Amino acid sequence: VEQLCDWVLLIENGRVARRGAPAAVVQDYRQRRTAHERRAPEATPVPSDAVLNGIWTIDTNGSMTDTIRTADALTVRVGYEAGQPTANVVIEAFFYSVDGRVLFCQETTALDGERLDLPAGHGAVEFSCLEMPLQPGEYTVCASIRDAVTQQVMSWLTGPRLAVRPG
Repeated sequence: VEQLCDWVLLIENGRVARRGAPAAVVQDYRQRRTAHERRAPEATPVPSDAVLNGIWTIDTNGSMTDTIRTADALTVRVGYEAGQPTANVVIEAFFYSVDGRVLFCQETTALDGERLDLPAGHGAVEFSCLEMPLQPGEYTVCASIRDAVTQQVMSWLTGPRLAVRPG
């Protein structure tokens, strides 16, 4: 939004809450969202003790890597720990620009239409892509667990950097 827009509207509860320069409105949005997320765990029916504990990028040989070429295969393993069974969640992996401002790619468990329930204990979800659609550059890999119904983010983890070289 900051890079593509000349001005921005922030709409909250169907009304314009703020309008203006992208940087100022995005900062206001982030502050409002942070304040909302601090209150949200009281309202969510899903326990919030499911946390992410690792993000690993894995090449076709099964080795951890921090460098691939455009259109190489890549697996992203997202590790989690749940203190108790946690029902109906979505786990996602994101590829952001190094400065965290631009989202280039997202992988999610939400697309298959299957409900994801985490058992208590440690586990991992793997996203495999036969040809990563990332252009040459540096990326930060992040992940989240969120409630599938309320969309409340339960855990966020900023993981490793990934260098993509020309393929």
